[in-house]
Amino acid sequence: MTKYNNDCSHKLMVGELMEEKVSRRERKKEETKKRIMEVALELFRRQGTEATTVEQITEAADVGKGTFYNYFPTKEAVVSYFLVQEIGHRRDVLRQELRQLPDTKSRLTMLMQAWTRFVRENKEFVRVQMIETFKAYLNYGMAEPDQIALEKFLAEILAWGQQQGDIRKDIPAEHLGQYLELMIFGPGSWYCAITEDFLFEEAVADAVKLFLEGATNE
Repeated sequence: MTKYNNDCSHKLMVGELMEEKVSRRERKKEETKKRIMEVALELFRRQGTEATTVEQITEAADVGKGTFYNYFPTKEAVVSYFLVQEIGHRRDVLRQELRQLPDTKSRLTMLMQAWTRFVRENKEFVRVQMIETFKAYLNYGMAEPDQIALEKFLAEILAWGQQQGDIRKDIPAEHLGQYLELMIFGPGSWYCAITEDFLFEEAVADAVKLFLEGATNE
């Protein structure tokens, strides 16, 4: 019995050590990925995404090119990863605030105000990601992760509205989210492509109003 207990204790200790080793390895991988992202974003902000090379990123981050490509297939993928992380964090914070609002209109208004602020703060990154999104649609017929995240959040809000009764139920919330995302994607693209004179917030607000109220006088 004692030998059995000793064997079990030994196996438990070995298992714990292996888990700790794996955990340490995963933590180091995450730290490396984060460092590459932060260095790349700083270079992108300073000299533009197109002008920045992978070689410059790896040199500044003090990693090899192979290490970079272990985490990101392209430099544009760094932008995508950053946007997905940011959108996810802000979505979790916003969700609780939106739940306190009385109807879909007020929720979409708050969400679009937050979204337009985010786009203004990250105009260069959003511009790059929109280009990548167009490429993904044209080449593969699929959306980029950050766009899918926004679509799903819009669908979630519209599903709340369907439950409350202020959004029609004959069209799935997922489809409505896709339609609304495309409507606000237009003003976002225009803002990122042209000068600051474009009335970005007003255009997004008009798109949401058109989505909710329609284009007819009825």
